[in-house]
Amino acid sequence: MRRLGHQVTDLVAEHLANVRSEPVQHPIDRKTARALVGLAGPAPEQGTSFDEILATLRERVFPYHAREPHPFFMGYVPSNPTFPAVVGDWIATGYNFFAGVWSVAAGPNEIELTVLEWFRQWMGMPEGTCGLLTSGGSNATLTAVVAARHAVLGDDTQDLPRLTLYASDQAHSSVARAAWIAGVPRANVRAVASDGQFRMRVDALDAAIAADRAAGFRPFLVVGSAGATNTGAVDPLHALADVAVREGLWYHIDAAYAGFAMLTARGRALLDGIARADTVTLDPHKWLYVPFECGCLLAREPARLEAAFHIFADYLKDVEARDQDVNFADSGEQLTRYSRAFKVWVSVTYFGMAPIR
Repeated sequence: MRRLGHQVTDLVAEHLANVRSEPVQHPIDRKTARALVGLAGPAPEQGTSFDEILATLRERVFPYHAREPHPFFMGYVPSNPTFPAVVGDWIATGYNFFAGVWSVAAGPNEIELTVLEWFRQWMGMPEGTCGLLTSGGSNATLTAVVAARHAVLGDDTQDLPRLTLYASDQAHSSVARAAWIAGVPRANVRAVASDGQFRMRVDALDAAIAADRAAGFRPFLVVGSAGATNTGAVDPLHALADVAVREGLWYHIDAAYAGFAMLTARGRALLDGIARADTVTLDPHKWLYVPFECGCLLAREPARLEAAFHIFADYLKDVEARDQDVNFADSGEQLTRYSRAFKVWVSVTYFGMAPIR
């Protein structure tokens, strides 16, 4: 085990140390990849030495990927993970923590609660805000949409075909996909016009909501962008919050791109209003320097997540949350989930906040 671990450590360290001398990317088509890698066919009956496995990967697999940390790789939002974050992920997978319920992972789950509290403070959201770490922004947004749907419909879904959701025409594709998965008809996902700076137009939002109410629809959710993927544009977050309050809508902010800019004075000014959201999507695997997969959903009222997702099964009777226990499985779709928090906690604790800012 130690020998294999040292080999992998040296391999990754060598890659990160020499990434500047490698090509930015070397794309190949599927036919070429199939012929080159030559890994198709049945699984081997007999084992292969680890040296041979690494040699195959080095020669036939590793060259054909994009080097996101490369100084000339400019078309991608995620950042280079720190090595302590990589090691933190290795610790989590090596120990194989089951982070779905408190009783079997109290220590690791307290690490996740600590990380979530850091995020809450950085976003300026009120005390009591919590949530969970997810596979990424797409899953976080889906979790928010399901919670919003449940908040307006409960268990009576007969009005589901009448629900309407509003997001900018610059919104990330995960918003529409989340609505579809949650059962909102595709035609009911409104792409609200943006202005000359690619920000959602509040007048267009007001008009769309009014038209839908007049037509018998049930508006239930408005999504603001805190850093649109196409342009980096930030919607007028305070104005959208005012609309949500006035219209009685759930207010979600997709801050997967730029949320962690809140760690800087300039970012806080640009993202002013983010603290007014009911839920916020963040992506630590973008601007917090941790490896994939690591997203986050913060909820102003975490009990609303539990109302949407908690389900009781006989086989879970002995792991029901008690007192202040936190079962993250009660707040999202995953029962079996690993401890993504370690990659964040180890990296932030190792470096401190000053160099991250």
